[in-house]
Amino acid sequence: MDDNIGIALGGFETGGELRQIMPGFLSHQTRKDGWVYLLLEPGQHYLALQPPRRTDVWSYAKMFKTAPLWRLDIPSKAELVYVGTLHLPSIKQNLLFGVTISSFIWDSVVVRNEDDGARKIAAELLPEFETFKTVLMEQHEGPIILKLTKVSE
Repeated sequence: MDDNIGIALGGFETGGELRQIMPGFLSHQTRKDGWVYLLLEPGQHYLALQPPRRTDVWSYAKMFKTAPLWRLDIPSKAELVYVGTLHLPSIKQNLLFGVTISSFIWDSVVVRNEDDGARKIAAELLPEFETFKTVLMEQHEGPIILKLTKVSE
């Protein structure tokens, strides 16, 4: 995982506004392998990603408003929820003066189900949690929907 990939989340608590966040990592190896974790309340959340940041931090943050969204439905009564693994193909472009930028190929982004790997990591690094569920994220089209009710089991 490229540490410069931007991650933003939004939902009921943020009024639908996407806010850039820093993901957590369970170990040096899981970070190297691209596994991240997020602490989320049960309910609907929206995830947006951006390729590695450019030098203009202000315009980069604004790009989250137009980025493709993925909806995360976090059920209640689940201690650990695996939402899938995003495969993010990208291309690098060389610009003037040695500047290189990366862009995701949005039409080729897919959610993969690597449930077995997630369960293995959870069992090894988070053995105190017993309730593990897999609820794969889905690409979201249209406006962000704010719900007060929590997602059922």
